[in-house]
Amino acid sequence: FSSTLMSLSSTSRTAISSTLFKDVTDIADEAFQGCENAEFGDLHFENIANIGEYAFKSCQNITSLYIPATAKVIGFGSFMSCGSISKITLDCEDAFIAGGIFYGANNVKELEMASISKICSDTYSTITATAGNLNQFLSALKR
Repeated sequence: FSSTLMSLSSTSRTAISSTLFKDVTDIADEAFQGCENAEFGDLHFENIANIGEYAFKSCQNITSLYIPATAKVIGFGSFMSCGSISKITLDCEDAFIAGGIFYGANNVKELEMASISKICSDTYSTITATAGNLNQFLSALKR
């Protein structure tokens, strides 16, 4: 059991606990895309390896996000248009982070990042715009 494909109906109003993602290693492309009504809250992955393209696109009820060192790939647009995210923690220094992952996530107040070396160039500008502070972003990269 090395992979889990999960999805919800875009119209369901479901509370989703982070414990649901505790043992998940892979989330498929578009798995939760458009689940505007799902109550994600604090999304804390523990063992994630791969987050697919557009996996959580337009999920409006994610308030904070933690991606651990186990992450290897974060797909294009995976958290695009998630307008309620206010805190992002990326401890995945060995992960490949594709472009546009936080495009349209305009409510970010806190950003913590490991020294990530494999990040698409347009992701730099997306996260910088998201964080709203270039110095904060650059100092987070040096951590």
